[in-house]
Amino acid sequence: MSFMDQYKRIIVSFNKHQVDDVVIGGMAVNYHGYSRSTMDMDNWVL
Repeated sequence: MSFMDQYKRIIVSFNKHQVDDVVIGGMAVNYHGYSRSTMDMDNWVL
């Protein structure tokens, strides 16, 4: 299973269980159009 597949499974699980979280770090930077090489996932659970 790829990193992105694992990431998607975690996000789907968070949503299913109504866990409030925020994506931070490199993945958030990439989402906003900036290139940052990262191989980890940073989430802040509220």
